Amino acid sequence: MHALGAAAQSIAGGSAQVSDIVVEKQSDTVTVRLILDVSSLKIKGAGTLALTPVLKAPDHSLELPSVEIMGGKQYIYYLRNRKTGTTEVYRRHPKDKQFIPYRASFMYEDWMENALLYMSDSRRQCCTELISHETLLAELPDLGPEIPAPQMKTEFVPIFAYITPAYSDNAGVKVRSLKGNAYVGFPVNRWDILENYRNNASELNKIYQTIENTRSSEDYSIKSIYLTGFASPESSWANNERLARNRTEALKGYISQKLSISPEIIHVNYVAEDWAGLREFVQNSSLARKDDIISLIDGNQDPDVKEAILKRDYPSQYRILLQECFPLLRHTDYEIEYQIKTYQDVQQLERVFHEKPSDLSLQELYMLAASYSEGSERFCAVFETAARLYPNDAVSNLNAGVAAITSGNYTIAAEYLSKAGNSPEAINARGVLAYYTDEIDKARRLFSEAASRGLEAAYQNAQSIINP
Repeated sequence: MHALGAAAQSIAGGSAQVSDIVVEKQSDTVTVRLILDVSSLKIKGAGTLALTPVLKAPDHSLELPSVEIMGGKQYIYYLRNRKTGTTEVYRRHPKDKQFIPYRASFMYEDWMENALLYMSDSRRQCCTELISHETLLAELPDLGPEIPAPQMKTEFVPIFAYITPAYSDNAGVKVRSLKGNAYVGFPVNRWDILENYRNNASELNKIYQTIENTRSSEDYSIKSIYLTGFASPESSWANNERLARNRTEALKGYISQKLSISPEIIHVNYVAEDWAGLREFVQNSSLARKDDIISLIDGNQDPDVKEAILKRDYPSQYRILLQECFPLLRHTDYEIEYQIKTYQDVQQLERVFHEKPSDLSLQELYMLAASYSEGSERFCAVFETAARLYPNDAVSNLNAGVAAITSGNYTIAAEYLSKAGNSPEAINARGVLAYYTDEIDKARRLFSEAASRGLEAAYQNAQSIINP
């Protein structure tokens, strides 16, 4: 196995990245694995970004199966008219982080020795190609003459033990949240919402669109909306507290009436003066004597005293803050908390996995993986995605590690299993990995340990080594 490209590389004009590039050769089969990060990708509703890894040498080239990331409208059209093929299709949700595991295998040929791996990308709007790029990812290592990778021993057929993520009373409840901030302007000492005042139309639309995009999905139901209003340190604390409270309450009423939302699910909080935001602005600024100003901000004086000292001792800086910083401190943070429905049907699970895998629980990802052949590319891809979505979860790392072993990716398996905890199933999996990497004594010890804790699969694995 050869890991390439240690740093993430930008592709598609910088709108996507490729990382974790691995090329491995076992017998006469070469496998390319990598991770596509499209979290920064912006794509219109009828648009498509096609990504195609290409292997190139002076006189030969080989295109590997493509991945297509589609906007919402194009994805719906695809679902209605899709045909069988090798292209994997995903829907892009603009505000979500999205990582796509990619894997492709092909027969080794002599010309591939020291070939170059490129990523070809093309954007399309409907059926019209708009722009295309080709990015060099890495120079492949010497893949020939053949150097056999650790081979599974024919006399030993391992028994794996996956773990089904545990259910609890609220295991089927999936609650997520979307956060943002809006700079709704108000005339001096007033708190009525004026849509045409300053940039309010755009700022109010931020909140409006976030709520509408969430409740327009049949898969989501809004549970709570949280509003936290902030005022700047200008004027007295008592006056700013009154403004922050009343302006946030006014925004609650506006949202409730404008969007026909029950006021009972809208929860209000307020911060009279956003000194934390002021400190961050000063820290990142080039203001003269900014260290002294930060010391003043961090001090224990009454807020009104701090503001008076700031005005008196730093008059030029205060004027700058008044113009450039204080307007930014008058803002409302909002959080939309919503619940995602539970999916039971495999077709639904496949749809959500390609559209927005973060909407799936560990239990649902396990259910989807179980619908595929053990060790298949789709089977492994689901468990790899689960480990990325739940990176600190021992169960997701165990199952991803076992999937990697079944496909022969021992280095990747070791990484996952290092975070899989110390359950008997995890110890058994480490025993299988030790056996396949020719650490037989270690494998015996691990199988014995897992078997002593009641895992039948480990007992049978231990017996297979002792009595092949």
